[in-house]
Amino acid sequence: MGKLTKRVIAIMCIFMMVISMVTVVEAVDTNGKVTVTNVKPGETYKIFKILTLESFDETKGAYSYIRNGDSWDGFINSSAAKKYIETNNDGYVTFKDDQKNEIGARNFGLLAMEYAKNNKILPTGTAKASNETNAKVVFENLPLGYYLVETSTGTACSIDTTHPKVEIRDKHASPSVSKLVANGGTISNNKKRNSMNRGDNVFFETIINVKPHVTNYCLHDYMNQYLKYNSVLKDGIAYYSNEKDESLKRKSLKKYNDYVSTTNTNDGCNFHLTFTDSFYKKYQDDIDSGKLTQIYIKYLVMLSNDAPIDTPLVNTSYLTYGENSGTEESKTETFTYSIPIFKYTGYNKALAGAKFILSKDLNPTKDNALKFVQSGSNFDYNSKNGNVTLTSYSDGKINIKGIQADTYYLKEIEAPKGYNLIKTPIKIVVTSDTDGKGVVKVDNDVVDQVNVLNNYGSLLPSTGGVGTTLIYAIGCILVLSSGVVLFLKRRTK
Repeated sequence: MGKLTKRVIAIMCIFMMVISMVTVVEAVDTNGKVTVTNVKPGETYKIFKILTLESFDETKGAYSYIRNGDSWDGFINSSAAKKYIETNNDGYVTFKDDQKNEIGARNFGLLAMEYAKNNKILPTGTAKASNETNAKVVFENLPLGYYLVETSTGTACSIDTTHPKVEIRDKHASPSVSKLVANGGTISNNKKRNSMNRGDNVFFETIINVKPHVTNYCLHDYMNQYLKYNSVLKDGIAYYSNEKDESLKRKSLKKYNDYVSTTNTNDGCNFHLTFTDSFYKKYQDDIDSGKLTQIYIKYLVMLSNDAPIDTPLVNTSYLTYGENSGTEESKTETFTYSIPIFKYTGYNKALAGAKFILSKDLNPTKDNALKFVQSGSNFDYNSKNGNVTLTSYSDGKINIKGIQADTYYLKEIEAPKGYNLIKTPIKIVVTSDTDGKGVVKVDNDVVDQVNVLNNYGSLLPSTGGVGTTLIYAIGCILVLSSGVVLFLKRRTK
């Protein structure tokens, strides 16, 4: 009886030891916690449980994952996922050895993110980052498992295991935009300012700096009321920064096939530009790998005929992406300028009726002269409906308005009656100051107005003047006197 009792006690001790050993592995904290650092202020973060962590031994690096038994099982069983993971006969899921690295985990996470989107899988939890500096996002009371964290930009932030706590860092690389003046009267080296003639067109260019694993781009553009949006050019350009072959470095993006634009907006923008599903299918892998880094979009804008002088007309672009993320705005300024001219005679007296032409050619003619529409002393640039002749008004003024920064030549083609014609054209340089406002120079001197002096002519002596007439008169008198003397002498005899 004593021996039997000892055997029973021994068996029970062994059983308890086994049970306690098993308990060390399986009796884990059922609540997990994920902390996301380096978050983007205001960003929304989602967390998805892809696999269930059945048990783990952190000291040995032993982790047992199984399927959730929910919508994610379809992803785990998919051929795309099986490139990265494998499931044994007992249902345990492990990463393949050649994919057991950061790149493999990230690509697996991107696949999972796409699967969740396509199958409308709801997140296990959602949290929004505050606008404070160094804010964190915390997901608590999570069942232990293998989790994907996604940002509202559409970026897979990280994928990791709750065992039971884990801290991950958002390595966000945000897209950005840069708006430039493609051509047309640029007045700054960074192409952020330009000047234009009223009624002329100019190309603007927006550069979209794309980032890996971001989708749902939408380019927004709005501009001053005096800038009239014309249209987006037919082709955009995608630039491959790492491509050594110049012929492959840039690829054309086709309107309607790769992107579409619309003026039917509800946020006050002049147009929106979005990319098609075809674009993402063709180029997303290149964007994610860092090969494709920039997309250039050009469009045409006309300056209205009543645009104000020396006023910055702002054109603005920004980008939205993901669910509700956006970039900072990028802006350009457009100006148009004037040349005030004063035609006068002596003592600054205004002189009306002097006629001029203005040209960019060193030798101005009516064929190369600019055209203007007159309203009193104002002459507004108008290349289509204008006239080349500039006639000084009753106050002697010729106020040229609506021209871009450039070098001009003013030539008098007809002087008022009695005044001398100025034969040599006057060189006028229109440039800008540091604020972009117009500056007029004559002979390298800054002037408030271009003063043009006209002198009247004096009457030159003629061959029928007083001198000869007097001589003729005296001669006639002498002849007549001689005749009278001779007549009287004869009569006396």
